[in-house]
Amino acid sequence: MIMSLESWAVFVAASIMLSITPGPDLVFILSRALAMASRS
Repeated sequence: MIMSLESWAVFVAASIMLSITPGPDLVFILSRALAMASRS
């Protein structure tokens, strides 16, 4: 089955958005790092 150009473009855009956005673990690590940096 061959995907149409429009559905292929939506798939690629969604894949890029999912790979760019940070997960909850990265957000937690960054918030902890910023909290520790502001205390020192």
